[in-house]
Amino acid sequence: MTDHSLPSISLCMIVKNEEVRLRDCLASAKSIVSEMIVVDTGSSDRSVDIAQEMGALVFHHPWEGNFSSARNHSLNYASSDWILILDGDEILDPSSLLHLQQIDFNQTNTEAFTFEIVNFTSDLAIKTEAGLLDQVRLFKNSPHHRYDGCVHNQLINLKTQEPLSQGKTKVQVLHYGYTPEVWAAQNKDDRIVLHERAIAEDPHNHFIRFNYANHLKILKRYEEALEQFILAIPPRSIFAGLSHEDCLEMTEFNWGTSACFLGAFCANKLGAHDIALELCNEAL
Repeated sequence: MTDHSLPSISLCMIVKNEEVRLRDCLASAKSIVSEMIVVDTGSSDRSVDIAQEMGALVFHHPWEGNFSSARNHSLNYASSDWILILDGDEILDPSSLLHLQQIDFNQTNTEAFTFEIVNFTSDLAIKTEAGLLDQVRLFKNSPHHRYDGCVHNQLINLKTQEPLSQGKTKVQVLHYGYTPEVWAAQNKDDRIVLHERAIAEDPHNHFIRFNYANHLKILKRYEEALEQFILAIPPRSIFAGLSHEDCLEMTEFNWGTSACFLGAFCANKLGAHDIALELCNEAL
């Protein structure tokens, strides 16, 4: 692989009561970014103090009940060529940062790059049933590149209303948001209400249902989670005529497969082993 020098990168974050992991988060990215931008939406803990101690530029915006709106506020402050997105309960895996050097940032057709998100459900349990997903975390800074969706926001081109053209990387983000101490500190149960509102507004959005199901599973509401995982599985018709390699490049294939396996996990918890087997076969 050819090594490429890094362009200027702005780390953009939104935080609220993230003191548990925030210092480690900022430290993990500080050496590769030109600036660190933190938008605080109303922390009552030491999040703002920690961000300032780490050298971040901190801005305050009241919470509007919409993650995309908050995220877009942070993008408005970015001055670098590229934008890196992290949450306060995440850390860039230092052992995978070498993969950043292997990205050709001059690829004319690539507007964004995905990182591998590794979810922890405890400090010792890596890549558990919470799963591993590819998500866009690095993208070109442009006023046309903004987030949409009130809970699990998706990055789109405002001109085309389509997702950005993507390349895949092996850079890993370690996500601790599902661990008990972080979940309790951030009161993430509130997100269930936002998920339900988003589904009411867009009932045919499979991605919203997938994220809603995952939160229900973390809360051990397995019967409801199983129902939502099944509804989240994208129709096979969208993969018709595509090669396996082409399917692997589609985000729907990525989280659709996860929906099958996570649904199977919930079914097993409920003793519905036939349904679990059926979902595993669907994934294959």
